[in-house]
Amino acid sequence: MKCNKCGQEIDIDAKFCTNCGAPIEEPYQSRKKKAKKPFYKRWWFWVIVVILLFAGCSGMFNSSSEPAASPETVTTAPQTEATTSTVSEATVADTQAPETTTAMDTATVGEKNALKQAKSYLSFSAFSYQGLIDQLEFEGYTTEEATYGVDNCGADWFDQAGQKAKSYLEISAFSYKGLVEQLEFDGFTTEEATHGVDNCGADWFEQAVKKGKSYLELSSFSRSGLIDQLVFDGFTKEQAEYGAAENGL
Repeated sequence: MKCNKCGQEIDIDAKFCTNCGAPIEEPYQSRKKKAKKPFYKRWWFWVIVVILLFAGCSGMFNSSSEPAASPETVTTAPQTEATTSTVSEATVADTQAPETTTAMDTATVGEKNALKQAKSYLSFSAFSYQGLIDQLEFEGYTTEEATYGVDNCGADWFDQAGQKAKSYLEISAFSYKGLVEQLEFDGFTTEEATHGVDNCGADWFEQAVKKGKSYLELSSFSRSGLIDQLVFDGFTKEQAEYGAAENGL
């Protein structure tokens, strides 16, 4: 490349002539680059644009054709079920709660006092259902008040029979049959009395020994006479003979 002013050979990218110092026109390579077409005038640019536009339109069409209600259905179904369950539980609770409250609110002062008295008796002694009613009536409560108190005292009458059986065995000797009859006399049902005696833990042979000893402390008996007396009290023949033998007869 030559300087336009002095004709000196200069480098193609030089900006000033090394001979005369005159400025050099814009380099050839730069002019060559500027001569290129803009990218938006090239054919491949518009091919890319058309492809992108086509892809965008296809995506919009597919999105609009998909059902939008399905996700809402999946998420709202459990909420509906939970709400229904909650409402049902609340309804049951609201229905049951007033019944208990109403029963307590309608009790008379006498009935409430009978209930307190019944619980007080059960705290230090065992009673049958009927025996506790009789005791409250003896204290001056009406039959209605006593019955209300016993019905609501929360006692387990089978457990009460067991406690009563044990308390009898602490002060006296009994045969199995004799203890069942004693509990029935106290107002327990046959089923309750039998349950109490079955679970009192007594050794009926030892009870025969104790019963025979108590008889001998009060009076004189022959062997056969003591055996007969123990059998009369409900002991088996075997238990009675064991009791007589253990007492020296």
